[in-house]
Amino acid sequence: MKGTIKISAPYVQQTDSEIFGPAVRLAADVEMINPNTGINETRPLFFEFERRFEEYLCPESSDAFVMGLLSTALENDCAIEFTAPMSETLFYHLSDEYIPAITKYYRNFPIYPVKLTGPVSPQDYLPRGGQRSRCRLFVRS
Repeated sequence: MKGTIKISAPYVQQTDSEIFGPAVRLAADVEMINPNTGINETRPLFFEFERRFEEYLCPESSDAFVMGLLSTALENDCAIEFTAPMSETLFYHLSDEYIPAITKYYRNFPIYPVKLTGPVSPQDYLPRGGQRSRCRLFVRS
């Protein structure tokens, strides 16, 4: 691994957006460590929505941020470390199926295997409102 991407615990932040007006963000501070350049940079990464969707956000899980940074890690030979738990189902499918398959069979440009490190939870995280979303992704094993 050439570098590391560290994801802090996610948090919810209310803001005013140029696009949505009153908005809410699911955010986490992301530190990218590149030993080749010696530059360590920390920046917030966020997903922004209208405030009416705040109850559907889940700051207890790193899932959204791992998925958002996965292509960067694959292309730049970086490991991903996360502080908040990642769902066991997503962790399994990424580390045992998706990452090995894409690094083996995708040949258009170099892709490196990614090591995922952090707590994994068998718990199914619910959004803040406590109800499951009507849109769910089902993965077959």
